[in-house]
Amino acid sequence: MDVARINCAHDDPTAWARMAANVRVASTAAGRPVRVSMDLPGPKLRTGPIIDGPAVGRSRVTRLASGQVLAPARIRFTSATDPAPPHPMSHPARRPTLPVHVDPDWLIPRRVGDIVTMRDHRGPRRSFTVTGRHTGGVLAEGQQNTYLQ
Repeated sequence: MDVARINCAHDDPTAWARMAANVRVASTAAGRPVRVSMDLPGPKLRTGPIIDGPAVGRSRVTRLASGQVLAPARIRFTSATDPAPPHPMSHPARRPTLPVHVDPDWLIPRRVGDIVTMRDHRGPRRSFTVTGRHTGGVLAEGQQNTYLQ
């Protein structure tokens, strides 16, 4: 051993002095110099309890390095009163489908081809096209990343 490291994030100066003294005794017994490195702790931030922020989901497109959309962003709208189980990913290149629970009266009349327009959590307007109806909901796809609260 060339260097003995003492982690100063633990214990106290008395314990550190004993550790350094033990290293010196062992160094003398071994007949070789061993340095002592005191690893000082960084600041300990104490912020207190962190309040949960808004629940925000993200629906993301998958793009090639050139920026071309490889797979659209997907949202699965299901009834808020009877949410359907998560829909399995059908294509490995796609990102996970964002589940969104909506009022069943809004969901029932949705048909393939319908355009669903909404406001992204950050402000911009987003449009998704309903591409399929499934038990308990509809699947919609869009060409832009979308954050929904």
